[in-house]
Amino acid sequence: MAEATPKGRYHHGNLRAALVQAGYDLAVEEGFEAVTLRAATRRAGVTPAAAYRHFAGLDELRFAIGLRSLRELATTMEAHQAAVAEVEPAARARALLAAVG
Repeated sequence: MAEATPKGRYHHGNLRAALVQAGYDLAVEEGFEAVTLRAATRRAGVTPAAAYRHFAGLDELRFAIGLRSLRELATTMEAHQAAVAEVEPAARARALLAAVG
């Protein structure tokens, strides 16, 4: 589990998760092209070389960020589908489809 110091920087936790979080935040705030190893490590408060202990390069970091995004999307879609109360089959099918759209 990544810990944050009062300044929000990484400190003795899971650096891989901290870098993925930093990259995710960058993508949300500035767009996916803003995600670089240097920017993610700067945001996490570690040196750029530290990222190479967990990622071979930028593509691996971006892949991990993409996986996290897909997991969040799946969780959100599942929650919306679970909230569908319609019991009539055709209406339920439409409601389930709308829940993922």
